[in-house]
Amino acid sequence: MTGSQPSLSMQIHTFKVDRGSEVLHGICRAPGDGEGWPAVLFVPDLLLSQRSGFYPDLCEQLASRAYVLGIDAPSSGYAPASADIHVDRARHYRMGSELADLVHVLGALHNRQLPQSQLWDGQRLCIVGHGKGAALALHLERQIRVQGLQFDGGLALLCPPSTLLREGWPETGDAHVTVPIEGGGTMELEPGFVEDARALEATASLPELVACASWPLFFLVGEEDSVFPIAETEELLGHANMGKAHFAMIEKAGHAFSADRASGSSSRAQKEVLAYLSRFLDSLSGRAPGIQEPSGSS
Repeated sequence: MTGSQPSLSMQIHTFKVDRGSEVLHGICRAPGDGEGWPAVLFVPDLLLSQRSGFYPDLCEQLASRAYVLGIDAPSSGYAPASADIHVDRARHYRMGSELADLVHVLGALHNRQLPQSQLWDGQRLCIVGHGKGAALALHLERQIRVQGLQFDGGLALLCPPSTLLREGWPETGDAHVTVPIEGGGTMELEPGFVEDARALEATASLPELVACASWPLFFLVGEEDSVFPIAETEELLGHANMGKAHFAMIEKAGHAFSADRASGSSSRAQKEVLAYLSRFLDSLSGRAPGIQEPSGSS
């Protein structure tokens, strides 16, 4: 088997990558057999663990057809193998720091320093980002070009924002920002978070990154997303090279692609997410002509 058909089994490994004084802890999921698979790097939303919500199931399903990587950035407040946030550490979260962590992990992948990386085909990479993770995916594609890393890839942007700088954030860097955390409730991020976001935005805005992206882009949104409404994705699409951009919307789904759990629509929506992402991976491999609505969608 050479990555042309989904594998019927999966293997899972943890890994550690040194980055200066920090140690990056991650998980890789890979097909149980074959070789020549594309790689997928999954980037979660703001202050969410790769073990949160629908993320583990999605990554496990993708691992039937790809070598799937994920990390919990040290500054996001999660200990290895834990989905419980350490609030005191997470207060110091910076998007710029997480971006540097992700670049470092991709360098380790590029040099085949991760477990079972011989299963990867050495070229194809799809970065899947959700919410804030979609914004970092755009910045990451730029960093790959700047640093000359040799990947042939695509970006899957799930419920992306149109800007890193959100309405109501303080104009100065000496004020706190209140953000939601998993499990309910909120926390205040320390001063400096907004300055860091402004620095990233000054490097390149998200519309600018969309406009100059060299990889195919796939925008996937929930119809009822109240965090980053569809209008934000439409703004980004207005800057995209339409020959490289694809868009799909999942009906009656929110930001986490889970609308009405009682009726089972969360299961339906998440299955559609998987079907669309699988189709996008196939299109990057030349095995499918493009993104099409998955069969059985409503």
